[in-house]
Amino acid sequence: FLELFHFSKWITLATICTMLLMRIDVLMLQGLSTSNEAGIYYGASQLAMFFPLITGALSTSLLPKISLFQKKHEHVDFIFKVLKFTPFILIVFLPIYFLSSPLIKILFGIKYTAGIPVFKILLISFVIGVILNPISLVFYSINKPHILSYLNVIQLIVAFFLNIFLIKNYGAVGAAYTSFAIRF
Repeated sequence: FLELFHFSKWITLATICTMLLMRIDVLMLQGLSTSNEAGIYYGASQLAMFFPLITGALSTSLLPKISLFQKKHEHVDFIFKVLKFTPFILIVFLPIYFLSSPLIKILFGIKYTAGIPVFKILLISFVIGVILNPISLVFYSINKPHILSYLNVIQLIVAFFLNIFLIKNYGAVGAAYTSFAIRF
């Protein structure tokens, strides 16, 4: 029970930080910018939210396999396999990046053209997540979830302060740059 509790407290902290990270941008945009900027960002982020769903599904399917790894070389081999697929992941997402302008105009209308750069930045940051999130599962496998929790806390703090500066200066695009920065 104590081992499960000790492991779970870190996952709980990471989950809380992640939930806050997923909404801190919109909340801070509402307070630091105009409602128009918040709406533009929200529309682009909703369209881009498809990609974190892919990341979550991928992580859920990989975790049981990774948790069976016992040796260091298995973890290292897994990391290199994930990195080997990076060019293929980029090839899949490149057409979406280049078609984002007509896609946003069709789905949201001409009023949301200001959301195109926001969507492109968020898309790139979520692609980074698709690549890095499976690698982060190794920390669960080696029984070190606290490392991920610390990283999530750091991301949340960095996002808060970056948003203050970037939203005030760049609005919705600034919030998207913060999203990119914390994933990078």
